[in-house]
Amino acid sequence: MGTLDEPREMDLAQVGWPFCLLEVKCALNAMAAGQVLRVRVSDPHVLGEMSRLLAASPDRVLETSDQGSHFLLTIKKG
Repeated sequence: MGTLDEPREMDLAQVGWPFCLLEVKCALNAMAAGQVLRVRVSDPHVLGEMSRLLAASPDRVLETSDQGSHFLLTIKKG
């Protein structure tokens, strides 16, 4: 796990819904407030659902971006 300044990276491009959400929630639970998690996913549906579900938590989506073959979701632990 990285320091507060070093983002943690997760490649979930091959993990389907809802398992990718479980992986992200487990990773966030193990992180300290203020740490950043970057998640790579390939399914736009997963990106939308994850953003929607995280909106109801203390964790914040900082950025989403289309990288061509995948999407990158950047989350800050609340």
